[in-house]
Amino acid sequence: MSFGAEAVAAYELKMENAYEYKGDIRWALTAEGKTRKGKVPARDQIAPELLTFSDCIIEGRDPEPDGWEGLADVRIIRALYESARTGQPVKLAPFEKPQRPTKEQEEHRPPAKEPDYVNVQPPS
Repeated sequence: MSFGAEAVAAYELKMENAYEYKGDIRWALTAEGKTRKGKVPARDQIAPELLTFSDCIIEGRDPEPDGWEGLADVRIIRALYESARTGQPVKLAPFEKPQRPTKEQEEHRPPAKEPDYVNVQPPS
């Protein structure tokens, strides 16, 4: 299959436990009427991000991904809203970013343990 070979360029991705601090992340990807399933083993998704950001502050370097990553997302979201409002496509100017996140930046930490709650109910 090659880019643009299908009549409809659509897929559906479902993720279970995508934003939880514990447990496996399960996913299902449906494309061309076929569904593939898998899981990502449990790991701490937040600690590496916080530690890297902290190191950037201490060492005086820019984090990656940085605010440009967020700006690119906001541009797309605003264009989607405008398109929905007008019923017309919204063309975005090219957005070049000099540096992109790399696989080498990936950091693994063991899964977080559920905290002990003191006189409160768990959030979910």
